[in-house]
Amino acid sequence: MKIFLSGGSGHLGSVLVPRLRAAGHEVSAPRSKECDLMVFHECLSATKGSDMIIHAAAVAKSRVEQMAHPSESFRPNVLMTLQILEAARQNKVKKVLIVNSLRAYADMEAPFKEEALLESKVPSIKNKTFGYYGLSKWVSIPAGRAYAAEFEDMKIREVVFSNLYGPNDKFDFDPPPAVPSFIKKIAAAKKQAMPAFDAGNNPGATLDLLYVDDAAELMMRVVENFGDGSFDIINGGGGRSYELREVADTVAEAVGFSGKITWSGEIKTPPMFLDTEKAHSQFDWKPSTTLSKGINNTVEWFNKNYGKTK
Repeated sequence: MKIFLSGGSGHLGSVLVPRLRAAGHEVSAPRSKECDLMVFHECLSATKGSDMIIHAAAVAKSRVEQMAHPSESFRPNVLMTLQILEAARQNKVKKVLIVNSLRAYADMEAPFKEEALLESKVPSIKNKTFGYYGLSKWVSIPAGRAYAAEFEDMKIREVVFSNLYGPNDKFDFDPPPAVPSFIKKIAAAKKQAMPAFDAGNNPGATLDLLYVDDAAELMMRVVENFGDGSFDIINGGGGRSYELREVADTVAEAVGFSGKITWSGEIKTPPMFLDTEKAHSQFDWKPSTTLSKGINNTVEWFNKNYGKTK
């Protein structure tokens, strides 16, 4: 099968491309300088002749940048998705698989079920950190449904992932997400022989974490078992929420930091994690990588690319 994959050099895409090729698919995964998805004629040309489009590209910013410049991720994320869908229609590409984010869900009680994305609830822009990013990902849901409803030969799937981590993570973000942030800071604390490391003020805050290889495995199963329905949403998450204190302690062990992890206070936040029953029942998928194994693999990659921690 000829597959066009956007975001092929990204965190998930870099794992997915070799898997697709190993499965016998012909994959085109141009970088943004080779195909600018913000320019429609480039998008149209790049996707011509494809049997499937996998849209994994996204503009993601650090939480600080999201707050300061929300339009810099909102506009490109919305525009790229709409142009991918329209290019698929014009090129008669019958299968479109879109990577989405947990941030597309509105504030609600966890676990988040796929059906909630089909209701009228949308992410709140009162969330100054991720509100506009969440909206930019939520837009993909009604857009995909609209194309699938009008054009009967198009089948559209959206896989909604929780917080991915692993090799090639966003270590260069300022600040990085939780796992790469803890790895960088605790590695620095070890290098400086610090007796203790202050991890912040929210040890009880929770994250739904999913190792990137497990995410790629779910994508492969959706690719190979696309199904006959016009539109569907599949959650892909870790199946539980991890407290930040557990994440920090696991990183400290992987890095080899023998000092004490301290916390300066605690702020209560509601848990956020995805219900993954559909992924299990329809695709026989469950994450297979433990937090310890995933973080050890990530630390090993960090050592090779950013300097030794052991």
